[in-house]
Amino acid sequence: SDVSNKFAMYYGFGIGGNQNAITCFGPEVLFKSKKRGALGIGVNLVGPNTPNYNLRIYWKLGKN
Repeated sequence: SDVSNKFAMYYGFGIGGNQNAITCFGPEVLFKSKKRGALGIGVNLVGPNTPNYNLRIYWKLGKN
């Protein structure tokens, strides 16, 4: 079967912080499946030499 119809991959950046300053930023990749939701993986830099790894899981809401 055609794999391109089942999965999609997105690339982007994440930014986080508080009301005083941006405290972390970095690249992220999102893998999306047509039926099972999505999975995000990223590496954020909290300081000059301090990476923070993240994993995100998304579920589709509703029937559409």
